[in-house]
Amino acid sequence: MVEQRLLLALALFSAVAGAQQPASPPPAPNPVRDTTIIPPLDKGRAVDAEIRSALYSLMTGDAIAALSRLRPLDPGTEGAERHFLIAECYYRLGMDDSLRMEAATLAAMPEAGRFQPLLHAQLLLADYRDGDYARAADQAKTLGADQSGITSLLAGLAAYRLGQEPAARSAFEAAETTNGPYKAYAQYMLTVMGLKADTAHGVASAMLAIDSLVPSAQSPVSDQLHLTLAQLAYEGAQYDRAATEAGLVSPTSGLRAPALLTGAWSAYRGAKPQAAGDLFATYARDYPELPARDEGRLMHAQVALQLHQDDSAAHAFKAVADSVSAEVGGLGTNASGLRGGARLLVNARVADVLLLGDVAGGKAVTFPDSAEAGIDALRIAVPSNPTETPAVPAPTPVSVEALTKRLDAAGIDSAGASKGGVSAGAPLLRRVVFMPASDASRGDLAKGLATLRDADVGTELADQAVRSEKTNIALQVANLKRMREMVQQEQDSLRSGFGPLAVAEDSLAKVTANVDSAYYLLHRLIGAQSSELRGLANENSAKLDSVQRSLQASATPADIAYLQQEHETANIYRRIADDVEARLDSAIAHNPAFALRDTVRQRGERTRALIVQTRAAGAVAAAAVDSAQARVERGPSEARVALRAALAAAQSRRDAAANALVVTVDRELTARGIALAAAMRRDLEAAEFGSATASFFRAIGADSTAAPASTSGSAP
Repeated sequence: MVEQRLLLALALFSAVAGAQQPASPPPAPNPVRDTTIIPPLDKGRAVDAEIRSALYSLMTGDAIAALSRLRPLDPGTEGAERHFLIAECYYRLGMDDSLRMEAATLAAMPEAGRFQPLLHAQLLLADYRDGDYARAADQAKTLGADQSGITSLLAGLAAYRLGQEPAARSAFEAAETTNGPYKAYAQYMLTVMGLKADTAHGVASAMLAIDSLVPSAQSPVSDQLHLTLAQLAYEGAQYDRAATEAGLVSPTSGLRAPALLTGAWSAYRGAKPQAAGDLFATYARDYPELPARDEGRLMHAQVALQLHQDDSAAHAFKAVADSVSAEVGGLGTNASGLRGGARLLVNARVADVLLLGDVAGGKAVTFPDSAEAGIDALRIAVPSNPTETPAVPAPTPVSVEALTKRLDAAGIDSAGASKGGVSAGAPLLRRVVFMPASDASRGDLAKGLATLRDADVGTELADQAVRSEKTNIALQVANLKRMREMVQQEQDSLRSGFGPLAVAEDSLAKVTANVDSAYYLLHRLIGAQSSELRGLANENSAKLDSVQRSLQASATPADIAYLQQEHETANIYRRIADDVEARLDSAIAHNPAFALRDTVRQRGERTRALIVQTRAAGAVAAAAVDSAQARVERGPSEARVALRAALAAAQSRRDAAANALVVTVDRELTARGIALAAAMRRDLEAAEFGSATASFFRAIGADSTAAPASTSGSAP
C-alpha cells in the first residue's frame, strides 16, 4: 500500500516536473515603419514644370496666368525659355516697353538664337502699332524678307508714313514677290504710290492696275480694291462704274459705310436721284455715329427737293435743322457738354479707339497680334521645332459695326453717359469718337494708354497673387477639416471597439477565475500527497529503527544491509516529497494553461492601454488640427499682408495712370467736339437754307395751282 502511494506521488511529480518546460513565447509584433517618402526638391524639374504650365496657359489665351507663373521664378535657374515666354506675354498684353526690355535680355543670351527672328518681327509690329514709325523702319533694317511678307509690308508702311517713298516702294516690292496673305495688299500700296506720283494719268493707270488685282484677291482685300476702284472712278467722273464698284463691296464688310456713301454720291452725280436718295437715307439710318450722318440726311432731303417732293423735303430739312440745333446746344461752348466722357472712356478701357485711323472712311486697318504670336509661333519654345513657321492672318479693316459693338459692350450708351455726367449724351459722345484724330495729342494718348495698360496688368497680377493665396488658404482649411473628420472617425471606431473589448475582458476574467480555482485545487492535491509521502517515509524510518534495535543482537550482516537499504529508500521518498513541495508553485505556473492565462490577461491590459493612449493621441491630434485651422482662418500671415500691400500699391498706380490719361483724353475730346460743333453749324446752315428753299418752291407750287382772283371785288 505504501509502495502504491509512493508510485502515485512519483507519477504526479513527473507530470508537474514535465510541465516546468516553458511554453514557446508568442511572436513579437512587427515594428511600425514610417513609409512616408519625401524626395528632395529637384529645382530644375520644378522650374521646367512651371515653364510648361505657363506655356499651356499662354497657348490657351491666358497671358496673365502665364505671366504670374513665370515672373516669380528664380532668374538664375532657367534658360532662355522663361524670358521668351515672358516676352510673348508682354506682346499679347500690349506691354511693348516691357517687351523691348525682355527682347534685349534675350539678345544677350547665346542660347536664345532661335527666338530672335520671331522677336524682331514682333518688335517691328509693336513699333508700328505704337506709331513709332522711325523705330519700326530701323527695326526692319535688321530683318530679312520672310515667307509671309509681313516684315516687308510693315517696313514699307513705316517708310510710307515717314515720307520715305523709295524705301517704301522697295519694301512693298519685296512683299509683292512673296506668296503670303500680304501680297495683294503690297500691290495695292504700290498702286496707291503710283497714283500719287502720276497725277496726270494716275487715275486711269491705277484703275487698270487695281483691276488686275481683283480676280486673285480674297476678302477683305477684295473689298478694299472695289472701294478704291469706286473712289477712283468717282474722281474720274465715271459715276456708273463708281456705283457698280461700290455695290460690289460685301454688305458684311468693314468697308460698307464708305462704300454706301461713295455709291450714294456716284448715283447722285450719275443723275439717279431716287437711288441716291435711298442710299443716303440708308447711310444716315445705319450709321448715326458717323460724322457724315447729317450729310446723308441733307442729301436725302435735297434729292426729295429735286424730285419735286417739296413737302417731304421741307419736313426733312426741318428735322435736320431741329436735331442739329439741339445737338449744337448740347455740345455747349468749347464742347463743355462732353465733360465726363473722358472718365467714361478711360474707366471702360476703350480710350484706345481714339488712336484709330479714319474708321468712317475705311482707312483703319488692324494687324492682329496673332500675326506674329499665334499658337504655332509658341512652338518655337520647344527645342525640337526650331524652324516652325507660324500661320499669318491677313490684315482686316476696322469696321464701324465692330467698333460700335465694342462701345456698346463697354457701356458707352445713354445709361453710361447719364451716370458719367455727360450732358451732351451718348450719341454725341460716340460721334466725337468717330471724328478724325487730333495729331497734337496722339503721342500723349499713346503714352498714357501704354502706362495705364501696364498698370492694369500689374494690378491683375497682384490680384491674381492674392486670389491664389486665398485659394491656398481655402485648400489648407479644407485639408484640415478633412483631417479633423478622419481623427473623429478614428475616435469613433475606438469607441465602438471598447464594447467587444469589455466582453472579452469579462470572458477573460471568468476564465482566469476558473484557472485560479484549478490552480488552488491542483496545488492542494499535490501538496497533500507530498505531505502524506513525507509522513509515510518518516513512519517507515521509525519502524526500521525499531526493527533494527530489536534485532541488534541477532542481526546478521545481510539483515543489517537490508535495513540500511530500506532506510535509504525512505530517505529518497522524503527528498522527493521535499522536492515536490519546493518546486510545486513553479511547476504549476509553467503549465501552458496557467502561462497562457497570464499572457492573455497581459495582452488584454496592453490592448486597453493602447486604446486609451490612442484615444488620448486622437484628442491631442484633434486639438492640434482645430488650433491650426483657427490660426489659418483667424489672422493674416506675413505673406498675405505683403500680397495685399502689393495689390493696394498696384491699384494706386493704376488710379494715378487712369487720372493722368483722363486729362489727355478730355483734351482730345474737346478738340474733336469743337470740330464737330463747327461741322454741325455748317450742316445747320445748309438745313435752314434747304428748308427755306423747299418752302419757297412749295409756295410757288401753291400759287401756280390757286384759282384766279375775282374782278368784281377789291384787289387783295
